[in-house]
This record gives sequence, structure tokens and C-alpha cells, in this order.
Amino acid sequence: MFVMTTPDDGSTARENTSSGVSCSLTDYIQKHNVYTTLQLAMQSLIKYQPKSPLKYLSSYFGDRKKNLFKLVLLGAPGAGKGTQAKHLVSKYSLKHISPGNLLREEMNRNSPITAQIKDYVSKGQLVPDSIVIKLIENHIATIGDSNWLLDGFPRSESQAAALRASPDLFPTHIVELKVDQEAVVQRLGGRRFDPITGNTYHIIYDPPPPDIADRVVVRTDDREDVIRERFKVYAENKDLVDKVFNHSVVSINCEGQTIDEVSLQLDRVLSMPSTIHPSIIMPERNKK
Repeated sequence: MFVMTTPDDGSTARENTSSGVSCSLTDYIQKHNVYTTLQLAMQSLIKYQPKSPLKYLSSYFGDRKKNLFKLVLLGAPGAGKGTQAKHLVSKYSLKHISPGNLLREEMNRNSPITAQIKDYVSKGQLVPDSIVIKLIENHIATIGDSNWLLDGFPRSESQAAALRASPDLFPTHIVELKVDQEAVVQRLGGRRFDPITGNTYHIIYDPPPPDIADRVVVRTDDREDVIRERFKVYAENKDLVDKVFNHSVVSINCEGQTIDEVSLQLDRVLSMPSTIHPSIIMPERNKK
């Protein structure tokens, strides 16, 4: 199991100079994702076992597409994916890819795929995975040799299998923001929507002004029964997604953590090599 730790005395890697690793070297390794890059190269070398490893590695590192940082960010509804995606996109210069946004953008175009999408939507049916995957592949082709973040996808075993089967979409990191169901119910169930202004409030964290309190409503997606069903579906499918990727999903326990603390946990995960086995990164707020 992949476990991330700090030195026994509680010092950080930056503080612990007895290992002989200087601060500047540590910063360099983290900034350029050296561990991940080298691990991916070794995995590729072992997979293909070329006659000349040196020539293969020379070709490998000469192909920019093989060294891209490809992050999949998963999480139940209300886990905070949108907030953390903004942090990751900003800090690591990632291209943010949202399948939902791609579908909405495609519906405003005039193409054969547009017609198919509109047909499914008009009938109240889900757009097939094959179309969604094609949209993602087409979008990635337009961003060139850029690192990217795929937000909230895959959501099912079939989507994960399609992602795994595509050389351009196979991720280097898969991270889940793990949250408790009751916390999600409180977070989403407390939301209130003002149909006049379009503003969203929360009965605990951001109550609506008294003069509009009578007109705010609970949207269908924020009903407790709907939230619990969505959480159940996510949990069931997440295990299947993890299985497709050989249990390489890294889970970050978000319980009791602030937004900044979760961001720090994400940074720790992404500074390390891609993992093969699952792990849960626990909060360290009580460490001295």
C-alpha cells in the first residue's frame, strides 16, 4: 500500500536536511514532477522490454506526449471537486476538462455529433459513453502538449474502461476526494436557491437575507432523498472504476479539513510518483 509520511520527529522534507537532500533539490523535484516522470518511463520500459533500453528511453523522453501530467479528479456530489480543481489548474497550469461543459458547448455547434447529442437529450436519455469519450479526445487534441485535469470523469465502469483503452486519455494520477455521506447531506441539503436573482444560499453557512427568506426554494438535486441516492450510486461505481485501474485511485480523506488543508493534501499526492495500490491520505493537523 502506498503510504505518505513525514520524518519521525515531525519535521517536513524541507526541514530535514540530515538526509542530504537540499531544499533547492526538493523544490526542483516537486516542481517538475521528477518522481512521476521517471516512474512512468520505467513502467513503459518494463511493459515493452525493448532490445535497447537506452535508445528506447531516448525516444521516450523525446516524445512530449508520453510525459504529460494527466490527472483525474473524482468525488461524490458536494465533495468539493470544483473548488480543488480551481486550485490545481492555477498551481500546476493544467487544462481543465469538464465533460458536462464539453457537451453543452457541442450542443451550440452544428455538427453530426451535435445532432446526436440533442436527440438523446430531447428524449431524456443519457448521452452514450462513446460520444462523451470522443468529445474528450477531440478536445485534448486541440490543447496540444498540455497537462490536463479531467473533472468528475469517469463515473462508471464502462467509462473507466473506455478511458483506459485510449492511449491519449490514460491518466497518470487518479485522486478521489473522500467525504462522509452525512457531511454531503448537510452541505447540499442546506442550499437554497433564489429563483428571482439566481443566487444560491445556505441555511447554515450563508443564510438568505430575511426579506427574501420566504421565496428561496430547495432545488430537486438538493433534496435529501436525491442526495443520498446520488451518493449511493457514486460509491458503487467508484469501486468499479478503481478496479478497472488496478486499484490505483488515491483517496484523500476530507473529513474535518479546511479547503486549504485539502489543497495541501492534493499537493502532497501530486508531488509523488503515480501509485499502483490504493491509499487514504489522513489529516495531519494534530502532528507536532
